[in-house]
Amino acid sequence: MVRGFNYLHLNGVVHEDIKGQNILIREDGLKIADFGCSKLIHKDDDSVAGKSRFFGTPAYMAPKVSRCEEQGFVADIWSLGCTVIEMAMGCFPWPEIHDPVSALYKIGYSSHDVPEFPSWLSNKAKEFLSKCLLRDAKLRWTAEELMEHSFFRRLEDNCERSKRIHKKISY
Repeated sequence: MVRGFNYLHLNGVVHEDIKGQNILIREDGLKIADFGCSKLIHKDDDSVAGKSRFFGTPAYMAPKVSRCEEQGFVADIWSLGCTVIEMAMGCFPWPEIHDPVSALYKIGYSSHDVPEFPSWLSNKAKEFLSKCLLRDAKLRWTAEELMEHSFFRRLEDNCERSKRIHKKISY
């Protein structure tokens, strides 16, 4: 997923509606789907600020997006963090929120709230998520930076090892 975001962002595409429903998991990897809300922007701009756009699913929106302030590359990264939590827990990243307005308020106007990380995740996984879910958009990591994180690198190594083993077994 991080590689997909890196590709999109390098090509100036902001998805604007990342959530579990828009990630298609296949045997050979995954695909990012539903580009109906996506926007093409100049990489140096990194925002769609000033445009009257309000897209996405409230429980996955970054704080600035939920306040209608900006929709940029780092907003996709916030949504990525929420989606990883959803995949790990099997439920929405904010299970205590039951309606879109409450989600917008909690995410947009609380000063410190982020989705709760599953307690059983490794410290490296929690650290990775913390880089995705920094409330200050200027501090939030990019997809390129996340690809250098030790958690991501370890996942990449494990995937490559699994592919080699699967290839040997299938011959």
